[in-house]
Amino acid sequence: MSALKVARIKAWSWKVFRAVLLTGIGYVILYPILLKVSLGLRGKEDIYDQTIIWFPKHATLDNMWFVIEKMKYWDALLNTIGISAMAALLQTASCALAGYGFARLKYKGQGILFFLVIFTIIVPPQTVMIPTYLHFRYFDLFGLVELVTGRPGVNLLDSKWPFILSSITATGLKKRIVHLYLPAVFPIASE
Repeated sequence: MSALKVARIKAWSWKVFRAVLLTGIGYVILYPILLKVSLGLRGKEDIYDQTIIWFPKHATLDNMWFVIEKMKYWDALLNTIGISAMAALLQTASCALAGYGFARLKYKGQGILFFLVIFTIIVPPQTVMIPTYLHFRYFDLFGLVELVTGRPGVNLLDSKWPFILSSITATGLKKRIVHLYLPAVFPIASE
């Protein structure tokens, strides 16, 4: 076989492999979602009918509206959008400041601090979930609350403060990305 035929066979087989792989991954991702949509559209008489797999005989949106009403979906959606937008803006601002400091300013101990930043990227979030929860459950800045009131701290759970504090301290986004991006944006070194 000529080199041209071998190259065409390789290219064709790569395209087939890629198509099969993407189709399989797409199926694995979409199957549970499509199944839940199919179950959500079923009427009461279709729930226990085992002959129905994908398309219900008595399709209805009553189940969806029932869940939206009971879960107070629209209130939760607005709350989620508000918290997400606030956290994104605060994290972007604080990470930009931290990234600019690492990218443009030279100071003693910068290597150690940058190692700690990289370390926060490496540490899995599951490692710090319980300490973070306890920190916000018994929040006490410098021990002042316990000193004044005698209680172990203030409960910040069920409020927006954990999101605000995490965003302001640049713990949400990875500062390394901002550190790599800022030299391209600000090419003039700070003095």
